[in-house]
This record gives sequence, structure tokens and C-alpha cells, in this order.
Amino acid sequence: NEARQETLHKEYERLLAEAAAQDKEAAEHRLALDSMGRLSNEEKEALQQQIEDMNGALAALQSSCEQAEAALEEKKNRIMEELNRLSDKKSSLSRLSALEQSLMERAEAIQGDREKNEQRQQALWEEKAQAETERQRLSDIRDNSREELDRARENQAELLTEQEAQMEELRKKEQESGAMSSRLHVLEEMARKREGYQNSVRLIMDLAERDVELRQRIVGVVAELIHVPEKYEVAIGTALGGAQQNLVSRTGRDAKYIIETLRRKEFGRCTILPLDLLSENGVRERDRHFIEEKGVIGLACDLIRWDEGMDKAVEYLLGRTLVVEDLAVGVSLKER
Repeated sequence: NEARQETLHKEYERLLAEAAAQDKEAAEHRLALDSMGRLSNEEKEALQQQIEDMNGALAALQSSCEQAEAALEEKKNRIMEELNRLSDKKSSLSRLSALEQSLMERAEAIQGDREKNEQRQQALWEEKAQAETERQRLSDIRDNSREELDRARENQAELLTEQEAQMEELRKKEQESGAMSSRLHVLEEMARKREGYQNSVRLIMDLAERDVELRQRIVGVVAELIHVPEKYEVAIGTALGGAQQNLVSRTGRDAKYIIETLRRKEFGRCTILPLDLLSENGVRERDRHFIEEKGVIGLACDLIRWDEGMDKAVEYLLGRTLVVEDLAVGVSLKER
């Protein structure tokens, strides 16, 4: 557009220069006419014709100038329109550039958002994987808890059944305990009153509780000085027999004092074991192998406990007595 405008401008200047040259030539012609008065008619006519021709050419030239000016004006208008359109296009281009820049910034922002979204999506996937792992772990815990709960319920049912059985057993034990307590009370009362003892033993022991000197001379009754496990009570009781009610004294002199008291009080008779006069009554060496025989539980004196100082009395009474599992074993050993 600028090159075209430059061309039109040069054409306009050329036409102006040509018009100026023609004006100059017309002036020269007018000067020449002033000097026509000296010319002949023919020369005047020729000059007149030449002037008319030149006027015609000048008119044509002026017309061409006017047309050129009109064309130039039109071209100027077109150039202005083109410049206006160019300006509009530049404005549009500027707006487009600004819009492009805005779009590029928006695209960068969108790209950044997309990258952030991708990172967020990756994080969400990882969280989802962790959540799935946690869900599976909790599911396993739930399943295990259900299994444990089922086992606990089964155990609870078993424990309830066992508890009921134990409660029933406890009730039986309580009943037995009550019965045993009653029996123990009776036995303690009997022991206190020494019921079942020989009359002479009971009377002398009752007197000893009131007579300090007599009490000091009597160690006690054999049955009260030994302690027998329940499972051996029958065997030891059978082995001792009436010896359970024998009195034990520390010396022969004490035994004599007790006998004189029995006579003086007319309590009757009883057997007294003076510890200082008792001889050893252990198992003979030739019979010791019987202890190792099948069915033999052991020596009676080894299966019980006794009060301090009663060693010789216990050995005297039970030192040669074997406790066996049953009667057949005892008979077999007796025959041998």
C-alpha cells in the first residue's frame, strides 16, 4: 500500500510539472501574439490556429489534470480507507496478539492445572491403593475377629457348661463340706471329751488338765501325738489297734507316778510307754528286702508324721509294720 501511494504521488507531481510547462508555453504564445501585429494575415491565421490548438491541448491537459486530481483524490481516499483498514487490522492484530498472549497464559495455567491434576490423580490413586490395602487389612481383622468371636462364643458355651458343672460340684462339695464340718465338730467334741477312749484313759487325761504335776508327767495319748494322711488312716489304725490309746511318758518314773494315780483314783488300768525304757523295734536286716517288693507301699512309720520326741514310740509301735496295697499282697508276704 505504501509503494502504491508513493507511485500515485509521483504521478501527481509529474502532471503538475507538465501543466506548469504548458502554462509557460502559453505565456510565451501570448507574448508572440502581441507581436502579431507585425505579421501577415496568413501568419496571424497560422499563429491563431496554433494558439487554438494549444488552448485545446491546454484544456485537454487541464481536463487530464482535473481527472488526475480526481483520480488522485479517489486514490487518496482509497489509501486512507486502506490505512484505516490497516489500522483496524493492526488494532485487531494487537487485540489478537493480546488475546493470543492471554490464551497462551491460560494454556500455561491449564497445563499447570493439568499437571497438578495429574499429580493429584496419582496421589488419589496411591490413596486409593492404600485405602484398599487398609480395607483388606480391616476385612482380615473383621474375619479374624468373627472367627475369634465364634471361638469365644463356643468357649463361653463350654465355660458356661463347665461352670454349671463346677457349680453343681461346688454345691456337692459345700454339702459334703457341711457334712464334714458337722462330723468334724462332732469328732472335735468327742476328742475334747475323749469319747471312744477307754474309761481309764479318759479319766486320767481329764484329771491331767486340772493337775499340773500329772500333766507334766504325761506326754499324751498315741492317737493325739501322731498325724496320719487320710488315705492311710485305716491301715495305720488297724496296725495300731488298741495301742492308739496308750499313754506316753518321758520316763519310767513318770509312768510309775501315773500308775499310782490310776490306782489311787480307782480309774482302772491302761498301757503306758515310757520313752526312756523303749527298745528299738526296727525292721530286721533279713526282712528289709520286703520293702522293695511289688505291692508294698512302705513302712508304716515312714508314712506318718509325729510330734517332737515321739521317735522311739513310733518306731516301737510301727517300725516293723509294712503297709501294702491289698490283702493279697499282705498274705503273700506273710507266707514267705
